[in-house]
Amino acid sequence: MTRKNIFLIIGIVVLVNLCLFIYFRFQNRSEPSVPDAQPRVDQLLDQPADQSSTKPADFSIEGVLVGDGQPWLVLYDDAKTGTVANTLELVFTDQSRCDFGEGDRSCTPMLFEVGTGIKASGQKEDSLLTISKIIRAVNLMPPQ
Repeated sequence: MTRKNIFLIIGIVVLVNLCLFIYFRFQNRSEPSVPDAQPRVDQLLDQPADQSSTKPADFSIEGVLVGDGQPWLVLYDDAKTGTVANTLELVFTDQSRCDFGEGDRSCTPMLFEVGTGIKASGQKEDSLLTISKIIRAVNLMPPQ
């Protein structure tokens, strides 16, 4: 085999690997993790419609937004128990309100950024926090 043939074979192998890498990278982004979200949706649908609006916020936390939006998590330190780097999964409803410096509005079309400091209040159940209100605090992590 000549040098030219060896370089051609190496080039083809690199090109195939690059194409496979790009294909699988975008394949993972285009398919949301529906099985993980399904139980939470079912739990919310089982609740009466007026139940979530009548409950006052009984839990508030300050932390940092982490995750990819499927779902969003808040990373915080728990002063009561002394544990650090706890996470709560944020659950948004039609009644959830957000104020990120542009006034109080619905959270549903809101685009969050990883590393944004927040003050969140709502109903806590196990590791889920059903949001009543989120206010932007300090940006603690650089944008990625």
